Amino acid sequence: MDIKTYLNNTAFATQQLFNLLYELVEKKNNLIHLKGVAPYHLKNAKTFETFAAQVKADGHIEESFDFMKRAYEKYNQHNDTLSSIRDIEDYYTDKILIANGPIQVIAQAILQIAKQGLSSTYNTNLNSIKIGLTQTPRNILDHNNNPIKIHHNGSPSINDITILNVIWQGRNQSIHYEGTMFQQVKDLFEPLKNSYAKLNGYDNKEDKAFEIVSSVLKWDSYESYHIDMEKIV
Repeated sequence: MDIKTYLNNTAFATQQLFNLLYELVEKKNNLIHLKGVAPYHLKNAKTFETFAAQVKADGHIEESFDFMKRAYEKYNQHNDTLSSIRDIEDYYTDKILIANGPIQVIAQAILQIAKQGLSSTYNTNLNSIKIGLTQTPRNILDHNNNPIKIHHNGSPSINDITILNVIWQGRNQSIHYEGTMFQQVKDLFEPLKNSYAKLNGYDNKEDKAFEIVSSVLKWDSYESYHIDMEKIV
């Protein structure tokens, strides 16, 4: 079986994983935003209510009504925001906010499918895969668009990090993040985290599957994943 056949066989499941992943990311970001603005709506409502009481006591009835109107508007915004928060949490639960939650689990599944495609199509050994390829896979670049060098047993090497390394060791980190990190994982993550700060904590029981998929591999859709994988020949 070649890589194109593998991609065709796994297309439906992988597409669904990408759709769900970025749907959850969108909901997570929205939930963070809503939880951030809700207290401000309430605070503003109470402030306008206080102003209304003060100007009413001074005999400015019309101005008091204006402040009360603004207070009601802010109370309504606060209630609408709380309702939106409940809707998201009722459907997705607030577990989408936790560090090692469902977003990481789905990203891990994507890395597993990608890694399985490499091992089932080519070889179960990463070095053997590299030897058998007819062209060099895409390099991972730093912020100056220079290839990042992989480490070997903790020391910098002359070899560039490619998407093969990232798929392979990114999947390993995600699966074993609760335990001791393999040296091969460290040899990838240590040089990468200098350019991708979100990878900090990879060796401290933090699953970094989503950061690998979205930031390092830059797979923001099924299509971007498919293009990368199809070029591995």
